[in-house]
Amino acid sequence: DTRIIHFVGNQNPNLYDEDVFINRTEDEIQDNMVGASGMIIYWSRFIFSNDGSFQQQLSAANGGEGIKLIRNQAKISIANPTDNGFINVSGWSVTNVYAYGTTAPYHPAKRFPTDGTAFEWPGDDFVTIPANCAKLSNITDVTTKPEEYIFEHENTLQDPVSVIIKGMPAGGSEELYYRVMIIDENGEQLMLRRNHHYKLNITGKLTYGSKTFEDA
Repeated sequence: DTRIIHFVGNQNPNLYDEDVFINRTEDEIQDNMVGASGMIIYWSRFIFSNDGSFQQQLSAANGGEGIKLIRNQAKISIANPTDNGFINVSGWSVTNVYAYGTTAPYHPAKRFPTDGTAFEWPGDDFVTIPANCAKLSNITDVTTKPEEYIFEHENTLQDPVSVIIKGMPAGGSEELYYRVMIIDENGEQLMLRRNHHYKLNITGKLTYGSKTFEDA
């Protein structure tokens, strides 16, 4: 009798008692299924019909490519920071980010896709925020990781996500910390969506450097 299947990869099954799922809707289950920072979870939703076998429908999904799983986090990186003529980056970190995120994306009004094969969400942009909106509090300095993964965030001007970059500016004598906002070409805050990659390109001199991470 199953017609709707949620594929979930890399989730910790020990966090959820299957008995709790009995007589619950998919919305109720996915609303409460979250993951912690540091573990990327993969998800997709599939609707099975009476047209053809189950295996045939799985294989035909997404134009014949099969089931595609989307990441529940966004990726952030700095593009080509070495020898860019403006700053020699030695480390960076993303701050003011959520400690938890939902396993599945769902629109607050439209909920899940209706065609059963949607990989990218159609229509207007939105992000799915967990019930627990605690922020990561253990970020005290930059790291040398090539990229960072963060949960979805509205990234409003009132509650922005910031990238703190540490490096030696061109012609400088000491390393400084710089706070960078994630905005578009019009200066508007960018909504940070799961399964998207945000690349920071250094194309000019950075200003208002701070001597410490905390000050930045």
